[in-house]
Amino acid sequence: MRKLLTTMAVAAVVASSMSAQAGNTLRIGTEGAYAPWNYLDDDGKLAGYEIDLGNAICEKISYKCEFVHTSHLTHHVLPLQRIWNLILLI
Repeated sequence: MRKLLTTMAVAAVVASSMSAQAGNTLRIGTEGAYAPWNYLDDDGKLAGYEIDLGNAICEKISYKCEFVHTSHLTHHVLPLQRIWNLILLI
């Protein structure tokens, strides 16, 4: 529960710091490789607990969620390129 609250607090801070130019979209990076946390379903769409949590965070802060499918190797590079605003590591 503590991790969930921390994650939601971080997401709220990130979302509040985003500019209006971003169109109220929170881009969340995920690998889609660690079921049940995050994985690609039969249709090739991201699914899992982190996806559900990300959608809940976006709903709570009235933002649109955009999930960015990345690899583990790019987790440290993509924030510098501003590809995503948040990554959920649960």
